[in-house]
Amino acid sequence: MDKQAKELKAIAETKRTEQGLVTKLKSDILFDTGKSALKPEAKTNLQQMADIMKKYPENVLTINGYTDNTGSSKVNDELSENRAKAVRTQLIAAGMPESVISTSGKGSSGAIGDNSTADGRKQNRRVEIEITVDESKIPKK
Repeated sequence: MDKQAKELKAIAETKRTEQGLVTKLKSDILFDTGKSALKPEAKTNLQQMADIMKKYPENVLTINGYTDNTGSSKVNDELSENRAKAVRTQLIAAGMPESVISTSGKGSSGAIGDNSTADGRKQNRRVEIEITVDESKIPKK
């Protein structure tokens, strides 16, 4: 996990947790405001991430989409889910196995910034990829 974390840090903010790794992707880099279609440069970035993650067949990914609190909960929940699915689709297109990636739209829950400020809302608009390990898939030495 440490080697993978180091490789991913070159592309996106990555931190080690008790469960594994969390890689945070800023939504302004990935998507236009209020949209769930990936920007072209986001596809390149996700391809680079997939190239790294494919080297670790034991990976299990959960992609969580988040929004700020502007707009209705229904719109934010749908937007966050659609963004997580867009990232999943791109990672699969880049060669990641479909069976190891799940998605979750968190809407405006899980705020990490102050939603009353523009900077705080920007922090809250993100996609996080949680990477955990399926012990049964770790290659035997």
